[in-house]
Amino acid sequence: MSATTENHGHEHGRHHLHAAHSGSGDPTQTLTLRQEFAQRLRGILARINAELRRGIVERDALGLRDGQLQAARKPDPLPDVSAERRAEVITTVREWLTEQLRKARIEVFTAEEISYIRAAYERGLQHADGALTDADATAPEMSVAASMQLPVHRDQLQTLYTRVVNEWDGLTSELNQAVARELADGLDQGENPTDIARSISDRIEKIGKTRATTLARTEIIRSHASATLNRYSQAGVDTVVGEAELQTADDDRVCPICEGLDGNVYSVAEARGIIPVHPQCRCAWLPVIG
Repeated sequence: MSATTENHGHEHGRHHLHAAHSGSGDPTQTLTLRQEFAQRLRGILARINAELRRGIVERDALGLRDGQLQAARKPDPLPDVSAERRAEVITTVREWLTEQLRKARIEVFTAEEISYIRAAYERGLQHADGALTDADATAPEMSVAASMQLPVHRDQLQTLYTRVVNEWDGLTSELNQAVARELADGLDQGENPTDIARSISDRIEKIGKTRATTLARTEIIRSHASATLNRYSQAGVDTVVGEAELQTADDDRVCPICEGLDGNVYSVAEARGIIPVHPQCRCAWLPVIG
């Protein structure tokens, strides 16, 4: 959950910041993690999409070419059978899709396997250590690897894992409903299997590409920000300042959505939940020393 940055913190002079923008546009340096996690999620949905399309078009797994549905769509013949057959086809697809998404959930979203979220968290700890060193402050003596075993970090990771799983469940629920609607519309309009499969495939691709990418990128940043704040607390720092993402790597223009965050000072407690400011945000926290 993001907070509105204008309602938190206060302006902090630029000359008090210990570090300037890196110029990369991404203070978190998590580009590779975000890309790989998004590709993993999109790949899962793409494989499911391809198999569903093959099943409907090539193997006629739903029996859409056997004449039953075509006959049932004529003015009056066997209306009860028509309704039963239509419901059977929709139920079959929804049950199959639900099972494939359930298997994907087990494959990717167990606590041990959400490696991208864990890696982002470790990157956040490293970011905090580097920022503390740059500010001539003392970073925690405990290594990142050892710190990951502390209850504060283990508990935070579990919370992050749970959130990611819930986000995935929301995505798959939306996907299942969208597929059912496309299938029902196709059957009602008398479309052939190829057209039905194309409509379903387009919906899966659109939802999968957009929602899965947003989920991956946003939750990576959430993990990074949570780790950074926890590491600062571990180092005895109780005040932080926002470092907003830049629009491009070629200039110092701040992302307009994140502009209210940039340079504002917050207590660590106030800062929790602010980043990510928006979906696919790339902002980070810097410590305020002295």
